[in-house]
Amino acid sequence: MNLDADVYMNPFFPKLENPQWYDYNPQTLRQFRHWLRGDGPYAGNAEDGVPDLSSYRRKKCLTLARVSKLAKKKFATWADVQPPRQFLWHVFLSRTTPRWLREYVHFTKNPWIALWAQFRRHLVQLHYDELSQWVAETGIPSDRIYSSQGFMEPTIRLDPLAERIDSPVKNYDTGGASIEGACPKNGHLGVIIYGQCATNNIITESKTSLFNEFRRNSAEWAVVEHNTGNLTRADFLGSYADAYRSLRDIIHYGSRFVSSMAWNGSPGEQHGQPGFLGYTSLRRSPLEAAMIDIMQARAGLPRQARLWTFGAGEHVDSDGWLVNGEAARPVRVSCLLLGTHSPQESITLDSPPELAWPLSTGSRILLKVHQPSAAQAVRVKVSARSENGLWREISPFTPFSALPQTASCLTLEMPACSWSAYQLRLTLVNLPAAGLALNVVALLPGQA
Repeated sequence: MNLDADVYMNPFFPKLENPQWYDYNPQTLRQFRHWLRGDGPYAGNAEDGVPDLSSYRRKKCLTLARVSKLAKKKFATWADVQPPRQFLWHVFLSRTTPRWLREYVHFTKNPWIALWAQFRRHLVQLHYDELSQWVAETGIPSDRIYSSQGFMEPTIRLDPLAERIDSPVKNYDTGGASIEGACPKNGHLGVIIYGQCATNNIITESKTSLFNEFRRNSAEWAVVEHNTGNLTRADFLGSYADAYRSLRDIIHYGSRFVSSMAWNGSPGEQHGQPGFLGYTSLRRSPLEAAMIDIMQARAGLPRQARLWTFGAGEHVDSDGWLVNGEAARPVRVSCLLLGTHSPQESITLDSPPELAWPLSTGSRILLKVHQPSAAQAVRVKVSARSENGLWREISPFTPFSALPQTASCLTLEMPACSWSAYQLRLTLVNLPAAGLALNVVALLPGQA
């Protein structure tokens, strides 16, 4: 069940010259004042059908004197308190001028504007919470309920999108949207992503990846609308590489499902023709081809498993792995050739970061190598890095000959630990003179 899609405080205006910064109806202004001072429904004193909002009460409530100081305006009574009503569009329209710089700093550092931005994010959060509550009360399980919030990549002139309710104010109207505010109490985060957002390739407030922030806020998040096309460029068709990386990361960061946009979709072969809409293209598109290849490659694996095949189809990819500190360079799909000048030398393979892989009982690393019988003397050690940056050895050097083997797949059983691996490192020694062809790396989850 998907909740109301793209919930914003109406940031869509017909003209930049005449912006309107919603919402200023009397009930919203009344709620804003209650929210600032922490009374009324925020103190559990609900009336006139207003719900109890005490669980949303601010940690630091404000006095009228404090509000006046923040707004730099003398309010005689609470009824006089008004939020800011001007949005400085020239903040990013004239960014090269000294005036822009002064006004930008003034705008983003203005605590009164920041409070209004936080309140608007709170209203969006409250809306999703209430929607999820109403749906849950019909008998639909909460684990089947998802929000549907859209997230657009910021352009070069715009700040990163808001992650938290109390995120800093942005140099554009976010409409009250935030990642935290799109996580309903009786459900999970559902995201709408296109273009660079869909490929997990944007700058974020936290400096981690966008999908990592989705997972951090809602472990069972999902992609309720998706395409690698660009919403601002109808003629653009996402590539196979875009689709492969997008779907790989969506799976690896724990998304519960992905639903691709195909409303009245333009078939891939119509690319370049009048009326083509790349962001609705699925049938016979690179996105569909990558989807099929990835589903076939993952057949039989549990949803929580991580799988790196170093590309698919005709696309070769490092999959984020490093070899001796540099990006892996597979010679072809499912073939990362590893070699050293002498058997005594070692090779380190570092996995992509942000794994959040629990080292629980029964967790395993699978290595598929070419001709494992010729590599029996190879020894492998496994280390893991926690999120704080500390590397620890979790499995000592073990020869390939001692590992359980099925066909060409070697299994490394991981000891149970009380923490999750942010990143893994495989250290290999005694490689054959001809090198070692690594085809696939997989992580299989253990017992929860």
